[in-house]
Amino acid sequence: NSGAYNVNSDKIVLKDSSKNYSKFIGWYSCDTTTVMEQLNKVDYAGNENRDAEKQKILDDVEKYKVTSIYGGELEAAGRDGSDQGLENGLKIGDIKLYALWDDNDYEVIFDLNEGDRRNKLEPDSTKTLMESYGAIDNGNGTYSLRIVTNKNYKMPAGLSVAGYNLSTWKNMADNRTYGPNSSFNNLLTEDGSSITLTAQWSQPRYSIRYNMNGGNNDRSNPT
Repeated sequence: NSGAYNVNSDKIVLKDSSKNYSKFIGWYSCDTTTVMEQLNKVDYAGNENRDAEKQKILDDVEKYKVTSIYGGELEAAGRDGSDQGLENGLKIGDIKLYALWDDNDYEVIFDLNEGDRRNKLEPDSTKTLMESYGAIDNGNGTYSLRIVTNKNYKMPAGLSVAGYNLSTWKNMADNRTYGPNSSFNNLLTEDGSSITLTAQWSQPRYSIRYNMNGGNNDRSNPT
C-alpha cells in the first residue's frame, strides 16, 4: 500500500499488521528479508537457546524499527516512552517500510502413557530417541517439542516395551490419531498454544495356520 502526505500532516502512528500463522514484530526502514531468514534459521526443534538467539537478531536491527512518521521523518519509541528521530530517518521523499514477521510457535507434549504396566520404557534410550526429534524431557513421563507453524515434522517412532508396540499418538481431546513417523505440521496455529498427544500401545498380534498333511485337526486347536 502507498499514499502521499505533506510534511505538515499530523503524526502518523503505525499500526500492527497481521499474517496467517505469524506474529508481527514491527515496521522497519531496512529490508527485513535477511532478518526473517535469520530468525527462521534458529527456529529449529530442540534449540533451547532460540529465544536468546532471536532477541540478539532483533536487537541488531532495533535501530531500524519505526513506530511513527512525523514531518517526513521516521520515528521510533524511545526507552523513556517518548518519540525520537531515527539516525537513518528520511526528511522528504518516498518512505519505504518493511514488515518483519516471525512464525508462530507452539508446543507438542508427548505423553508416553506408561501407566502401571510392569514393563516400562528404558529411560536412557527413550530420552535419546525423543531428543533426536528435538523433544525435551519434562521428567514426568512426558516430552515437550516446541515447533513453529508452516514447517513439517515427524511423529516420534521406534518406541517399544516388552510385549507392546507403539501404535499411534492420540489427541485425547478430539480422538485424532497420528502414526509413528508420520509427517505433520500446523497442529495448532495460535502462538504459544500447546497440544498433548498420548501414546497408544498395542500388543503384537499373530495368526496360526496348520498344514495337516492329509490328517484332521483337533477342533480344540485355536484358529
